[in-house]
Amino acid sequence: MAKQQPAPATHFVVSRLTWRVAGWDRVFVRLPGETRVAAFADRPAAEADRADRESAARKVVNPFRCGSNWGERSHLPEPVFRDFIRDVGIEPPVLVPLSETDEKGNHLSRYARMALREQAPPAGTFRDWGAWWDATAPALSAEQVARVWEGLDRVQFFRVDERPVRPVGFVVVEVRWQYNDEWFYPPPEGGGPHTAYRSRERAEAECARMNADAREEWRRRLNLPAATAPVVDRAGHEAFPFDMQGRTFPGDDPFGPRREPPRRANEEGIVERGLFAVDEVPFYEVIEFELERP
Repeated sequence: MAKQQPAPATHFVVSRLTWRVAGWDRVFVRLPGETRVAAFADRPAAEADRADRESAARKVVNPFRCGSNWGERSHLPEPVFRDFIRDVGIEPPVLVPLSETDEKGNHLSRYARMALREQAPPAGTFRDWGAWWDATAPALSAEQVARVWEGLDRVQFFRVDERPVRPVGFVVVEVRWQYNDEWFYPPPEGGGPHTAYRSRERAEAECARMNADAREEWRRRLNLPAATAPVVDRAGHEAFPFDMQGRTFPGDDPFGPRREPPRRANEEGIVERGLFAVDEVPFYEVIEFELERP
């Protein structure tokens, strides 16, 4: 009779669900996948960690700007949600959405819609739930804020799963920058795997070395001066050609404010917003992953 193998040990993994910023207006969309952020021997510790992370994310994210439609935010139909928050003394907004047509029923052009978007709605009304939350949330009590999030039960940023205990590895990935004939932009996540290590320290050291080499190569490629020399006689799009778009900088909070390029003066002394410089963007970063075997 074959000897029965013991069940593999398990632990409780806290994962960040894949919400990504779409555009500079901080609308979050949910994509497949997740990222492991912590692991614990018991569920209560994991749930406490998840709750702390969830609370931190909720302080900086507008829940009504999560998801592409109402059904991605709540299992409650919008009229039911309105009654749900009225029960704790929250008066839901009067919404005056932007019209897609003129008085004759003709569809408005893109530029006409953009002009309308810049106009404030009538006093006491809002264009959407997101604008209402920006204006109302600071005055709500903790109980009322919790009620809103309770109703928006499909907007969750972290979860806990019980999984077999596995060792982890750390892979250095190349950020594969693309070019659109004006500037360079990266994929929203991941990249080309280069080298894997069993310790984060070795992976981070290799990543730093490869980033330094890549920056020197990109300076030559873009005909830029050395890192210590000032950038002169260059248009902003040539000296600072990197746009991070929807990708989060390594180490930044994916739910926090997005890092913006510094404002710089061009050769005429005019301050431009511009994009990022070679020394300000990653060309390699480290990603943690679980190994299937010890």
